[in-house]
Amino acid sequence: MRYDARNRTNLDKLAPNTLKAAYAWYEYCIRNGIEILIYETIRTLETQKLYLANGRSKTLRSYHIVGQALDFVPVLVTGATDLTGTVRRTLREL
Repeated sequence: MRYDARNRTNLDKLAPNTLKAAYAWYEYCIRNGIEILIYETIRTLETQKLYLANGRSKTLRSYHIVGQALDFVPVLVTGATDLTGTVRRTLREL
């Protein structure tokens, strides 16, 4: 997996109750040849406020603030990330 080290570093930032589920999902992706880039997990309240101000978010009550969410994009066969296919979900929704 092209972004494995970066993905694991980001996953390791998650809250303990989410970490196990996130790694199970990530290992599923690896086993099935699904290339992804996990580009953000936990974020500060300050970052969330910036995202709200510039329209990237609609709330200050984000699961990212408490380490229970991750953002990822698929990686194309060419190696490029597909930013148009952004999937933003909490692990509860997966």
